[in-house]
Amino acid sequence: MATISHSDKRKSEIIRACRELYQTMAFKDITIKEISEYTSFSRPSIYNYFATKESIFLEIFREEYTLWCDNMDAIITKYKALNVKSFADKLARTLENRPVLLKLLSMNLYDLEENCSLADLTMFKREYRRALDSVEHLLAVYFPRMNKSARAKFIYTFFPFMFGLYPYANVTQKQKQAMISAGIKFPTKRVYDFAYQTIFLLLNNQGGHMNSILSSVLIAYFSATGTTANVAQKLASALDAPIYEIRPAQPYTDADLNWHDENSRSSLEMDGKIPYPELADLNAPVANYDTIFLGFPIWWGTSPKIVNQFVKSYDLTGKKVILFATSGSSGLGDTASDLQQDATGTPEIINGRRFPASVSTNELKTWAESIKQ
Repeated sequence: MATISHSDKRKSEIIRACRELYQTMAFKDITIKEISEYTSFSRPSIYNYFATKESIFLEIFREEYTLWCDNMDAIITKYKALNVKSFADKLARTLENRPVLLKLLSMNLYDLEENCSLADLTMFKREYRRALDSVEHLLAVYFPRMNKSARAKFIYTFFPFMFGLYPYANVTQKQKQAMISAGIKFPTKRVYDFAYQTIFLLLNNQGGHMNSILSSVLIAYFSATGTTANVAQKLASALDAPIYEIRPAQPYTDADLNWHDENSRSSLEMDGKIPYPELADLNAPVANYDTIFLGFPIWWGTSPKIVNQFVKSYDLTGKKVILFATSGSSGLGDTASDLQQDATGTPEIINGRRFPASVSTNELKTWAESIKQ
């Protein structure tokens, strides 16, 4: 276990004192003398550790960015997938928990950066760079169809927005009186409310380009022999969409797939004599997409039970699920209603079409664009 040096302990005491003073005093009123009187340090002792008052506050600022980045990293650790609303909620809450960061950004950034050493400023900027990278990483993880340019547009709109967030959410009594006298209506919202609204609007962009990125489709499929996989890959290519393979935890053998044998695994599953097969993983990014094309081979006139297990294992509330299937002759029949009974949430499940293995990419594209409207 690493030990903390005497010097680091002394620096931490000074930093903690400044944090506490900043809760009740304006930055301009906090001096080295004030810090000295608040602690057991003489003014010369403080100068042994920090060249200026601004250097102390810049270290507080750096700590705040570190804590914010740690909060963002924790989101990725905890959540495999987030939709736009959930993402906006989680990111907004990380800012709600960092009032000192937002106050320093809004009130004191320029003075701090102008009145500190280049070495201290460089160390601070490294942590700022980590914050930029953390937000970009969040966007890349939860919205994989956002390209680098789209992520950059989000970041360089969102970070400047943060500079004005604290004063909008912390209006003083004097400011309130002045705005009332001036006839200005001002919102009484928290940091969270402003942040959530802004993040949500940035990601949806009022129906613009970003919305088309975030509301695109996912192709999910189960394939026993490769036929459905081939059609799914063509469809993904036609729509420039991500693709996810539904796999059983225990792979099917040729004997399992022998539908002539009433005691084969697939026959027992379809006859309801054994439980639905378990999924190999729960990593399908369904939360990120509004529309899911769900493909499978027709078994016994309906979907294989692993597909039922799939719609049962994810919250599909508000999703549109469009079915496509492969078969020599059988149609989809009552598959949509069968899956609707097993689905978690309240998705709209639509019978699409059965396709032969030879279907063309252009035919799939024409069909998909007509049905997903």
